[in-house]
Amino acid sequence: MKNRTLFLQRLLKAWKFQYGVLKSIFDWTIILYLVVPAVIIFSFIYRSWWIEMQPWIEDIPLFLLFFGLYTLSWFGNIRTYIEEADTIFLLKHFSLLAKTSDYKAYKATAF
Repeated sequence: MKNRTLFLQRLLKAWKFQYGVLKSIFDWTIILYLVVPAVIIFSFIYRSWWIEMQPWIEDIPLFLLFFGLYTLSWFGNIRTYIEEADTIFLLKHFSLLAKTSDYKAYKATAF
């Protein structure tokens, strides 16, 4: 078993689970009446922010932005993709665990 295949299997399993959750929440009526108008309205607002700088943004100190992002990072979820039965096996094969954690770090920075 390679660490990359183990990580990709767990990642795909987590994505499939999240897709199933989203599929159970969003049926066609929710998408038609809530998601599509929200995307259209958000795209117009987002475009206007790029065209013209908002005056209230200039009054926000840069420290407050960094502090907000720092606070959000403490409350976020860190997914390890390690299941209960893996702990015994992966503790014996620490190199496999270490490389898997490297892939987790790459994924966290990419998403």
